[in-house]
Amino acid sequence: MFTQPIKVRINFFSSCFRVLFRVCLIFLIVSTFYLAFRQLLHLKRINQAWEEDSRPLRNFTSKFKNMEHTYSLQEPLNPPCNNDTKVFILVLSRRESYINREAIRLTWLKDAPNGTVLRFFLADQNIKKNHRGDFQVDPDKVSPFKLSKFMHEEHKHYDDTVFLKGIPDTYANLHYMVHAAFQWQQTFCPQAKYVMKTDDDTVVHLERLFFWIKIKFDLELDERNPASCFGNALINTSPIREKSHKWYVPEEVYPHKKYPNYVNGCTYMCSAVAINRILEACPRVKAINMEDVLYTGIVAQEANVSRVDEPWHFWGGGAFDKQTYCADGYPYTFAVYDHIYSIELFGDLYANLKDMKCKWNL
Repeated sequence: MFTQPIKVRINFFSSCFRVLFRVCLIFLIVSTFYLAFRQLLHLKRINQAWEEDSRPLRNFTSKFKNMEHTYSLQEPLNPPCNNDTKVFILVLSRRESYINREAIRLTWLKDAPNGTVLRFFLADQNIKKNHRGDFQVDPDKVSPFKLSKFMHEEHKHYDDTVFLKGIPDTYANLHYMVHAAFQWQQTFCPQAKYVMKTDDDTVVHLERLFFWIKIKFDLELDERNPASCFGNALINTSPIREKSHKWYVPEEVYPHKKYPNYVNGCTYMCSAVAINRILEACPRVKAINMEDVLYTGIVAQEANVSRVDEPWHFWGGGAFDKQTYCADGYPYTFAVYDHIYSIELFGDLYANLKDMKCKWNL
C-alpha cells in the first residue's frame, strides 16, 4: 500500500536531479564559452593597443645554424641618436617591472651626460598553448589588457620603451630579445660608439663611465681590438648536461667541454663594432638560450671579438667596499647589479655608488 508514494517520491527526486544536472551542465558550457570569449576579447584589445601607435613596423630575423625567429620593431618617430652619441644603453625589462624602470629614470638616468641614449626593451605578451591546444594568456600574469594599456601609456609619456613584437616574454627567448635589442641599435642608433647591455636591477654611475671611456676604453679599442667587450669575465666554465636544469645544453648543440671566456650578462659593454661583428657571425653558430655565453662567448669567439675582464668596473651583487681604487679621483666601479625592486633601494644603492671614496690612486 506504500509502494505508489515511494515510486512517486523516487520519480520526483530523479526528475529534480535530471533538471539540476542539466542546469549545471548548461551553466558549465555557458561559463566556458564566456571565459573563452572574454580571453579572445582581451587578446583583441591587446592587438588594438599595439595598432593604436601608427609607427611603421620593420621585420627582422634572428638566424642561427639551428634555429631562426622573425620579429618586428617599431621605427622611432625621431632619430634617437646623432653624431654626439657616445653610449647606447639597452635595458632588458619585464613587462610588469614598471617600478624598476621608473626607479632608473628617477636615479642614475637623471645624471646622464650628453651623449647618452637609453631604451628599455620589453618582450611580447607571453601566449602559450594549454592541454587542449588552445592559445591562452599566461595565468601567472596580471590582466593582459590592463598591463598592455598601462605599458602603452608609459610608452606615450616617456617614449623610451621598445616593444619586441613577436618575441614572447620567456626565459627561453632571452637570446632573441638581446638579438633584437642589438639589431635596434645597429639600425636606429648606428652613431653610438659603445653599447652597454644591462638589466633593470642595475645601477650605473654614468659620469664615471664616461671618464673611464675617455682614459681607458677608447685606448683599448685603438691599441688592441676595435671589436671588444668589457665586463666581469667568466673563465673556464663548462656546459650543463643535466636535462632538468634551466641552463641545460645538449652535446649536439654545443659539443665542447668548456665555453669560451665570456662576460657576465647582468651588465657589460661592447664597442658598436663588436656588436656589428656579433650579429654578422650569428648564422655561423648554433644558438643556446644563455645570452651572455652565446653573444659574448661563442659568437664573439667566432667573430674575433675580444673579451676584456674588468671586475673592478662591473661589480656583482652584494655589498661593495666604499673605499676603493681610483684614477684622478674617479673610483673604478661604475656599474653595480643587485636584486633591487623598489625606488628606495635604487636610491640607496645609487647614493652608495656616488659616495665611494678613493683609498688608492693608480
